[in-house]
Amino acid sequence: MLYPVPFEAEHFSGLELQIAQAYISTTGASLGRLEGPLSATLMEDGRPLLCCGAVELWPERAYLWAALGTGVSVKNFLPVFAWAKKWTDNLPFNRLEASVDCDFVNGHRLVRALGFECEAQRMRAYVPGYDHALYARVKGG
Repeated sequence: MLYPVPFEAEHFSGLELQIAQAYISTTGASLGRLEGPLSATLMEDGRPLLCCGAVELWPERAYLWAALGTGVSVKNFLPVFAWAKKWTDNLPFNRLEASVDCDFVNGHRLVRALGFECEAQRMRAYVPGYDHALYARVKGG
């Protein structure tokens, strides 16, 4: 059974990242800054499947981050997606932004399915060594 809990930095270390996100590395200190009311971990059987959150850039605008574990599969993708859709729909921001590694095809599909539109196809070296595309979703737009 899937259930959300408030994100804690230690959840990230329990997450076996999918190959497309395996390059993500961070420290406990930087992960700790992501804890708070705008972040969550989706759990299944006591293990994290998805860690995600929103970082407020200024009122009405936030940047989304997410790390998906290998536990997200065909068998549970639809409930995970439904939860992510509801979670993003309920964030208190007019504009949401997210970036996706240019080579992460399924990541592009996912953000488009969540209602995001591509605003920049290639932001060179957005993450050290990786180009990203910028997506945004504006309420009522």
